[in-house]
Amino acid sequence: MTAAVHLNGALARYLDRRLAETVCADEFAARLYGLEVIDPDGVAADLDGAARFICVAEGAAPALLDGPGPIAALSYDAVALVTAGWSTPVVDRNQINGNHVEGSGRRRVVVTAVGSTDGGIGSILRDCETGIASDPGPLAGRLANALSTLWA
Repeated sequence: MTAAVHLNGALARYLDRRLAETVCADEFAARLYGLEVIDPDGVAADLDGAARFICVAEGAAPALLDGPGPIAALSYDAVALVTAGWSTPVVDRNQINGNHVEGSGRRRVVVTAVGSTDGGIGSILRDCETGIASDPGPLAGRLANALSTLWA
């Protein structure tokens, strides 16, 4: 794993911890944040003031990455896409029948994904009901591809 992926993961955790109370309470589709890294070691240690962040735009995730995303990528050290949605815990992925999102265990989740010029994406998934934040592993799909190519 590269140093950029580690820093992007640390930035995702850093931003998630600072937004945890507000993002779980707010109703929004997605927000795009610009991040300025002041102290990379401080970000990794979760020290206040180690990074600055500002909400650049709010709306549908694809539109954010197509519209203000490239401009934010040029203006900041890193860019974060914070998306909210619904998830259902799956115990056995082999037993999914139909639309499991409508199940009784449905809960609100927020994903914070951070990309930078150095490459790689760091991410955090927060369960708003329990407050537990975890690393969902490598992100894949259209939004992950769009986030990782902002600097191409």
